[in-house]
Amino acid sequence: GLGASMPFFIFAWSLNRFALSGGWNGLIRVVSRWYAPSEVGTACGLISVNYQIGNVVSLFAVGALVSLGFGWRELFFIPAVWLVLFGFVATQTMKEEPRDVGEPTPPWVADSETHPAKGQLWRDLGELFRMRGFILICALSVILTFIRALFMAWTPTYLNALGGKLDIAAFKSAIFPFMGCLGTILAGWLSDRYGRSRRGGTIAFMLVVLTACLFVLAAFGDRSQLVGFIALGLIGFFLYGPYSLVTGVAAIDFGGTRLTGTAAGFIDAVGYFGAAMSGIGGGYLSERYSWSTVFYLLVGCAAVSTVLGFVLTARERR
Repeated sequence: GLGASMPFFIFAWSLNRFALSGGWNGLIRVVSRWYAPSEVGTACGLISVNYQIGNVVSLFAVGALVSLGFGWRELFFIPAVWLVLFGFVATQTMKEEPRDVGEPTPPWVADSETHPAKGQLWRDLGELFRMRGFILICALSVILTFIRALFMAWTPTYLNALGGKLDIAAFKSAIFPFMGCLGTILAGWLSDRYGRSRRGGTIAFMLVVLTACLFVLAAFGDRSQLVGFIALGLIGFFLYGPYSLVTGVAAIDFGGTRLTGTAAGFIDAVGYFGAAMSGIGGGYLSERYSWSTVFYLLVGCAAVSTVLGFVLTARERR
């Protein structure tokens, strides 16, 4: 909020993303210690709505602050104050594992809480990347993060281009993460209900519907604001569900409790490459061609991710 030049903004925002990216790995590590393997889908689904609810609240807050006449600097200062307050509460209340509150260590954690021998960490990492399923998960992370980041960054701009005011566009764009909250909870519950060996099936099914919704948005979104708005909500529902399974639950399934943070870090890291490409590609394509072109590109991305989801399902069944 104190900046006045593009190099300063890039520097400050890069530090912001650096700090934000580390929080998710810690959360997934905590989940792996508090919940049994048969419960992590539902647990991750519920915990994954944190950044989605935050996104909904932030979009409504931005719309309200802009309509009240606040400038862009205040849109940085106000969240900074909130983060300080909430960060203090988190440090006082969050416990990493049951033994921090006097409870016995769960059996699925006790077996993995050994100090690795010299070089053991690198052997574990090598084993992690020799799993073809883990490589599929990393590929899905790139594609799904690309789609998610593009919608998060460009939805208000897209709605504004359809004829709405910027503050109203900010309010409307909240439908995307709001529906994503519901999809995330459902995906986590389904993956637990039908077993760890069926998570790929949940991912593949939701990606099939996601592809169809993206096609509807690409073909008819610029003809009807209502169709575009409904499609946007359904895309959020069927995108965030598999995204939460890929970036959260899969890290626990593949990394166990000892390597959960490492697995989550790699899955998240490759996803950020997709996020970087979305920031550049979305703006370029929308200006040079049209928003329909952008959405047709996303249809292709979703179709590829669907194929990867079915490959993952086939591997699980074997």
